[in-house]
Amino acid sequence: MNRILKVQSVGDYSAFVGHVDTHQLVSVIDYAEVSLILHTKSDFFVYALFLPDDTLEDLTYGHSGYGYEKGTLVCVAPGRTGGVDYNGKRFNRRG
Repeated sequence: MNRILKVQSVGDYSAFVGHVDTHQLVSVIDYAEVSLILHTKSDFFVYALFLPDDTLEDLTYGHSGYGYEKGTLVCVAPGRTGGVDYNGKRFNRRG
């Protein structure tokens, strides 16, 4: 089953990972402080920057794969879809 998370605001992604925002337009999330995350692709309507301390296999962005290593800054623009295919499993994100 193909499930895509619609990230239309900063709060949408924060709610997905279990983070409480202190500002409606900007959020800084320490993944060590949130719950396990469900594997899913996300359709972004906001800009996002991720600095992961780990790697995921088969990370996609748009219509192709997204090659990155631990410590790589991952940038996401509105109107793009990316992430990992939904498989019903949760994982522990670091970064």
